[in-house]
Amino acid sequence: MANQLLARQEDLPSHQPIPGNNQSIGGLSASNNSNLLAGQFRDVYIGESKSLNDVLESLPTAADAPFNSYRRQREPACLPDTRVDLLQEIYDWADGIDERCIFWLNGLAGTGKSTVSRTVARTYNDQQRLGASFFFSKDGGDVGHAGRFFTSLAVQLSINVPSLQSIISDAVKERRDIAN
Repeated sequence: MANQLLARQEDLPSHQPIPGNNQSIGGLSASNNSNLLAGQFRDVYIGESKSLNDVLESLPTAADAPFNSYRRQREPACLPDTRVDLLQEIYDWADGIDERCIFWLNGLAGTGKSTVSRTVARTYNDQQRLGASFFFSKDGGDVGHAGRFFTSLAVQLSINVPSLQSIISDAVKERRDIAN
C-alpha cells in the first residue's frame, strides 16, 4: 500500500516563532509510495559573507520535485467534480477545521494519491498559500530519493514565505553540514 503524509505549518516543530507569518500553508506532499518527513530547517554554513540569495541559491535542490516543475506540467490534477469529498476533507484539515495533526493519504498504487496531491498543491498555490511541494518519483534522479528533500523544501519555503528567508539563510550559515 502506498502512503502519503501531509503536514500543516503549525504542526511542524520550530525553534522560534516566524515573525509576521500568519499564513496557513497547505499541501506539503510526498508521493509514489513515499512518506513526507517534516522537521525544522536549521544549521548550515556556506561561505564567508554571502548575501541571503547567494546562500539560498547555493543549496542543492531537486528541480523536478515541485508540483509545477517543467517536467511535471502535463501531470494531471483531479477532473472537475471528482474526488469532491476527499478534497474537501483535505482542505478542511489544511485550513485547520479538522484538528488532526497529520493527514495521511494512502491507497494502492495507481489509485490517484499523486493526482489528489497535485490538485491540493495547485489549489493552495493559486491562493498563494502553498509553502512547498516535493513529489517523489520512482523514475529516479533527484526525486527518486530524499537526498535533496529538505533543501528543496527550504528553498521553496524561502520563496513562498518571504519571512522565512533570513531564518533559513541564517541556519545555512550557522552550520556547514546541513546540505550534505
